[in-house]
Amino acid sequence: MLEGEDLEVLDVGTDAGGEGDGAAVEEVPEELPPGDSETTDDKPDAEQQPEAEKGDGRKVAAAVRQHLAEVKKTNPVLAKELERIYWKGQAIDKLGTTQELTALKEAVELHGGVEGLSQMAEEVQAGRQLEEGFKRGDPKVIEGWATDFPDGFKKLVLPALDRLERMDPAFHEQAVSTVSTKFLEKYGVFDAVGQMGEALRNGKTDDAIRLYNDLVGKVFQPMRGLATKAATDPLASEREQINTQREELAKQEKAQFYGSVRSEVNQQVGRAMNAEIGKLLRGRKLDPEMGNRVRSEVTEEIKKLLVAQADYAKRYETIMGAGNRDKAIKFIVDNAQRNMPKAVQTVLKYRNLLGTNGNGARPPAKVAPKSGASQTVVGRPSIADVDFTKTDKATFLGSRQHGRAFLKSGKMAQW
Repeated sequence: MLEGEDLEVLDVGTDAGGEGDGAAVEEVPEELPPGDSETTDDKPDAEQQPEAEKGDGRKVAAAVRQHLAEVKKTNPVLAKELERIYWKGQAIDKLGTTQELTALKEAVELHGGVEGLSQMAEEVQAGRQLEEGFKRGDPKVIEGWATDFPDGFKKLVLPALDRLERMDPAFHEQAVSTVSTKFLEKYGVFDAVGQMGEALRNGKTDDAIRLYNDLVGKVFQPMRGLATKAATDPLASEREQINTQREELAKQEKAQFYGSVRSEVNQQVGRAMNAEIGKLLRGRKLDPEMGNRVRSEVTEEIKKLLVAQADYAKRYETIMGAGNRDKAIKFIVDNAQRNMPKAVQTVLKYRNLLGTNGNGARPPAKVAPKSGASQTVVGRPSIADVDFTKTDKATFLGSRQHGRAFLKSGKMAQW
């Protein structure tokens, strides 16, 4: 990781321009009431209530059942919908908290979704089979290795023999003898030695000398030359230079990637920060110097909050290391926006810029559209009207209170 990149991607207080609410909302389904899976204060009372069992084995707390019965008297349709929402919430609670589900969703997306996980599972299975093949000494492992990676296979044959000699000298001698015998038989060395011995026994010195010279010149000298060549790497310097160039290129690509992520993150978080500050200041303006100081301090406060998150740094490294720009931006922005309200509140309170009640926040007034050809529509649009080629779907679904989205009509909706 580049120096300081773990958090300094958030160096200007970047990201979100009104669409960042999706980062703060932890994928809570629209039908569920707020705090369904993570609110624990009310659960003990509910758990103490006797439960009534439905025909399918599910149990309803007596208090809930009583309220549903009362609603059913006046509005059966609403009662049925509330019961559906209740069971949906119960099902989600069984899976875990919204924070745990969000973390799980991010982890799955990081590895390519369900399809990516399936592929990883297949690769793991293939790896285990390969390990079993090595363990059994299955020759098919060598066959597949040589077929798929011929250059790598050739490079590792000699180091494998050297390692075998250190590990088991006796077996190494047996293995090398087998290889040497095949080699000498291939080039007729055994026959030539036999002929040379017969020539010496018969006093044919000239024939013996000729056979000897043939063996030395055609077999043993070339054999030694090839062995010497194999022991040295004539391209070592070139390979070292290539490796250095690759490392430098990788550093440059990493710097460009981090810079690209930082630029977009800073824009989005900057917009979200300005909106949050403006909301708490209730229309009051800060002079440029104070405004820059506040934004800088909010950024530092967000960093502190992120550092305090036990798993943030590890997840950050994993996501940035994957090299997916969109996912990296979304991860950083979501986490920054999740901590944005608290950070802004802390800084404004420290600067005595909040109202007398300690909280200058109030619902922002909706601006009526101007007459004429206005390109902005006030109010949260329906899903069918949103252009998701320009609007992030997850961000839109998570933006309940305020945000913006591009419409299929070409206009911009803001709420």
